[in-house]
Amino acid sequence: MEVFIYQIVIAALIIISGYSGKKAKVITTIIIALFTITHIFMPWLMILQFITIAISFSVASYIANKKDEQKKLKMLNSSVNSINEPMGLMGIFGILFLLFAIIAMLYSFASFLGYVTGWFDVDDWF
Repeated sequence: MEVFIYQIVIAALIIISGYSGKKAKVITTIIIALFTITHIFMPWLMILQFITIAISFSVASYIANKKDEQKKLKMLNSSVNSINEPMGLMGIFGILFLLFAIIAMLYSFASFLGYVTGWFDVDDWF
C-alpha cells in the first residue's frame, strides 16, 4: 500500500509542477528520475515508478500546454502584459518543492558518503 501512496505523491508533485510551467515540470521530473535511479534497486518497483513518472509528465505537459494557450489568448484579448503578473500559488509550490528536493538530495549524498567512508553516522541527525 505504501508503494502506491508513494507513486501518487510522485505523480502529484510532477502534475503540480506542470502548473508552474514547462521548466519547473522538466526540473521536477529530472530530480525525481535521478532519485529513482539512485535510490530504488528493485526492478519491478523502478519500472512502476518510471511508468508513473512518464504518465504524470504527459499529464503535466497537457496542463502546461493548456495554460500556455490560455496565456496567449489572454494576451491577445487584453493590453496587459502577462509578464507583470505575480508568481501565484503554483510558483511558490514549485520553489518549495525544489528546496525540498535539494535538501533531500544533499541528505542522500551525505548518507552515501557516510556509508562509503564511515566518517560519520547519519542516523543520529534526526
